[in-house]
Amino acid sequence: MRLELTEAALADLRAIRRYTLKSRMIFER
Repeated sequence: MRLELTEAALADLRAIRRYTLKSRMIFER
C-alpha cells in the first residue's frame, strides 16, 4: 500500500516539475 502511495506521490512531483519547467520557459520569454 505504501509503495503505491509513494509511486503516486512521485508521479505528482514529476508532473509538477514538468509544469514548473514549462512555466519557467514561458516566463523567461
